[in-house]
Amino acid sequence: MIEKKNFLVLSITPWETPIPSSAHFLMKEFSRRNRILFVNHPLTFKDAIGKKRVRENLLRLDENFWVLTPPPFFPINFLPEGRSYSFCLGRQAELTARAILAAMKRIELISPIFWISFDVPLGEALIGKFEEKMRIYHRFDEIRGQPYLARHGGPHEKKLIESCDLVFSSSPNLMEGKEKFFLLPNGVEHAFFARALEELEIPPDLGEIPRPRIGFLGNIDERMNKDLLKKLLREKPEWSLVLIGPAQERAMREFSDFQNFHWLGPKNYSLAPNYLAGFDVGIIPYVRSLQTSGIYPLKINEYLAAGLPVVSTDFAPLEEFRDVTEISSESGFVEAVERALLENSREKRRNRSLFAFSNSWEKRAERVSACIEGFLLFSEGKR
Repeated sequence: MIEKKNFLVLSITPWETPIPSSAHFLMKEFSRRNRILFVNHPLTFKDAIGKKRVRENLLRLDENFWVLTPPPFFPINFLPEGRSYSFCLGRQAELTARAILAAMKRIELISPIFWISFDVPLGEALIGKFEEKMRIYHRFDEIRGQPYLARHGGPHEKKLIESCDLVFSSSPNLMEGKEKFFLLPNGVEHAFFARALEELEIPPDLGEIPRPRIGFLGNIDERMNKDLLKKLLREKPEWSLVLIGPAQERAMREFSDFQNFHWLGPKNYSLAPNYLAGFDVGIIPYVRSLQTSGIYPLKINEYLAAGLPVVSTDFAPLEEFRDVTEISSESGFVEAVERALLENSREKRRNRSLFAFSNSWEKRAERVSACIEGFLLFSEGKR
């Protein structure tokens, strides 16, 4: 494993998010032997005031890990492409770079590996400002399908890929070539989620819901196939559909007529194994779209590590999971859930968890480490 290196991480997903991203897990692995400065995407003034973070803040989490919240800025994504947007992005990059350089000086972090975790326009604007040893772009979604990034992200992503030394993509659909692209599927904190195989205490709000419980744990957003969920609720009133995670309340009100529907809201990540232990089947009911075509869902390995039967729609390339997961069309989804309920066993739960072990974040970090070390060895040999 790579060691004694400095990582500067610019992340579109803030460190404090209730549902961690792949950058969170990878950097936790690297921080065992390397120093990490994790930089949150700058908040707008409105969001900063709401979260009481009007000033930049540098927080030390442990001996090797710091989190920087840069100064807030005016919202600029609504601006059309052109001089105004370019000027504002440049100004935002200037202020963010100033905060990062001050933090780097304070913690004596030099010649970093600059890791850009899908923060595309700002990341591209910051390239070259930190005397970075190498530049890495972590691409884990289809940018054209992202509501926020689609407006300006495309041209910036092209330039970012050209400027970076390595590109790690979470899905085969996000690979564009062999020269600098490496496949890096999402992983799992296996030991953490495998606790669901034990006799864990089921949280009361889940325990009072009748079984069987068909569950989803994660962000509840536009990727969800609501029509498919309503079909399941109508055809199987004896099943309980349980959604756990942040969602817009008006979207959840669409299901208010179904007595077997239960939205429990967002929960602390530390309780995820307890909630999964109370599910009978874990589902990933995503629509097929440009946005979902590049997704390698974090939750698929989390469900499997917990031993759960998993049923997913065929929204993206998930062939590697077909032996341990039901990958179904929309028309066959309800029947696939029924099979998963009927064919479950203690042995199958153990086998699913064992399968997920091969996809642990530790193993993912080892792959990234080998790629970084190979590049550094090659680049130093050319000097």
